[in-house]
Amino acid sequence: MGLLAACGGPAEPGGRSVVLFNGRIITMDDGLGVAEAVAIANERILRVGTSRDVLELAAPGTEMVDLEGQVVLPGIVDAHTHIFNDAEQHLSLDLEGAQGLALENGITTLGDLYVTPEFLAKMNAFESSGKLKVRTSLYLTHVTNCGAEQQGNWWTAHPPTRRVGERLRIGGIKVFMDGGTCGRPAVSVEFEPGSGFGDLHRSAGDVAKAVATAEQTGHQTVIHAIGDRAVQAAQDGIALGLQGRPNTLRHRIDHNALVPASLIPRYAEIGIQPVVFGHFPLLREMLPDPGACVPTHRNEFYEAFLGNTRQLLDQLPGLRVAWHGDDPWIGPVSPFRELYNMVTRVRRRVDGSICTPADWQLKTRITVEEGLRMMTRNSAYALFREDEVGSLEPGKLADLIVVTANPFEVAPDDLWDVEVTMTMIGGEVVFCRTQPAPLCPDGQPD
Repeated sequence: MGLLAACGGPAEPGGRSVVLFNGRIITMDDGLGVAEAVAIANERILRVGTSRDVLELAAPGTEMVDLEGQVVLPGIVDAHTHIFNDAEQHLSLDLEGAQGLALENGITTLGDLYVTPEFLAKMNAFESSGKLKVRTSLYLTHVTNCGAEQQGNWWTAHPPTRRVGERLRIGGIKVFMDGGTCGRPAVSVEFEPGSGFGDLHRSAGDVAKAVATAEQTGHQTVIHAIGDRAVQAAQDGIALGLQGRPNTLRHRIDHNALVPASLIPRYAEIGIQPVVFGHFPLLREMLPDPGACVPTHRNEFYEAFLGNTRQLLDQLPGLRVAWHGDDPWIGPVSPFRELYNMVTRVRRRVDGSICTPADWQLKTRITVEEGLRMMTRNSAYALFREDEVGSLEPGKLADLIVVTANPFEVAPDDLWDVEVTMTMIGGEVVFCRTQPAPLCPDGQPD
């Protein structure tokens, strides 16, 4: 059965047995292996290898899908997004619509990073209805985005969960250090004379208290820190909260848009995993208008460090630097267009015109392999799901995508046009671009 024909088949989750063969399976395992086939049963991967070796596992009733050379990747893992909690306000979508947007872009696992008591109840109801497909980790608000306390330690009544395969879990708590969505990023050097130093909402002591409490409850602490002054305070706070203990709960700092060289070694010293933007984070203060290509003025201090993912990867090889989309605030919801931006540092404006990167921006480029690792294995680690998802290996959950081109083979500029044609979670096809679509009845997943 070919892929298109398979799209019209049954889509029930659970005990199904499927073999995808005659394809290009990019496993994203340690050796960056490329296989021809993958066998799936009971929501998990049984074997990855040559078509001949994998077809040996086919039993009566196994669905056989000929990929006809198409490319398969692990499902994309977005460690920090707001595609659920801000869907209605910013995307005009309900939860099902927001989930559909994630699935059509290959996102199979995500962390939702602004969960209030009201939204927690909404997500619990969505999961109880059986409609939740994306593996979702919820991070409960410790403070609002303006830094004010929100309902004290309400989150302590919701302990973290880390059951293998669960669709909805409590991952941890969210702390805002500086502006970005409320106020401006906290910086140590003014962008221009008289512009000020931004808004530092919380102190290192505040973070230390949150981390110390989270150490007792088992919650992971995720800290929003964009500017270098906020990053330093977050680092200090995590270190104080740990009191010399190893960072086993993986308290982390997200965004890290402006990290001077002096702060980079501290991630490793404290054991903090940085999670960074895919799209080049040109801060609003540096741009004449949202559609502009270049800052209004030169600031060599920030040019050296703004969004320098290259520097983080080179100096922190053991910390699994991860990616986040932070959608819908950054957008578009398109991991492969974010990969394009990380690899080229070219910005495409809303009108389709291209912003040619400056020399200092080109120095921050990374490779396709580095970008995909950040978007799969490393982001899975940030969510405590590295043993479940992020690579296609025996024993892991069968979360995978079929794409229109091999990212390792196309020209960097063509990464922009890579699309997802099928998304599978736990052996169940949950999105199909074609009609009918991969293993989906009538071309639509349930």
